Amino acid sequence: SDRKVIFNDRGEGHFVSKVVDIVSGKSETLPHAIYSLSPQGKYAVATDFRRINDTRPGYGYAGFADPWGDQTAPAEVGIQRLDLETGETKMLVSLADIIDHPYAGTRKEAFAKGKHWFNHLLVSPDGKRTIFLHRWRTEPNRWATRIFTIGLDGSGLRELNPGADMVSHFIWRDSDHILAWTTHPSEGGAFYLLGEV
Repeated sequence: SDRKVIFNDRGEGHFVSKVVDIVSGKSETLPHAIYSLSPQGKYAVATDFRRINDTRPGYGYAGFADPWGDQTAPAEVGIQRLDLETGETKMLVSLADIIDHPYAGTRKEAFAKGKHWFNHLLVSPDGKRTIFLHRWRTEPNRWATRIFTIGLDGSGLRELNPGADMVSHFIWRDSDHILAWTTHPSEGGAFYLLGEV
């Protein structure tokens, strides 16, 4: 749109997003704070900023406590698609779902006991998939990470680079490839171009 902006704000007990028409001044409130917009502007993806702030202060938003802070992987927290026209939300994958996805890394004890969260969501250039990081606490100030994509319709959950416990700093190169800093037995830690996303 050439006349609407969207931003995150505080609602009643949780975070919301607001869409404001800068010409008319009219605004509407949507039920979730957003993380990333689809390039076409029809959908956004979201996760719980309260949980992010609880696990990585400074990346989430302060002000509301994580209602599931004592749970390692609650089903109520996940990656959600938000329809910007209707405000309808759809859970694409929850933390309870993601810990059932087979883990091929080396930190199995921490995986079973650690506190899990999602972070760093980004929609593909064609607006069909989103990428996200699945993280869990391995010790007080350390965590491990897996990287996934999933369709905005909730289909096709895919882990990229299974077995790596570290992924960071990524970008969609195009709708079929992602560049990410991760580890691989071939070269260790480096930027790798990941396909079959």
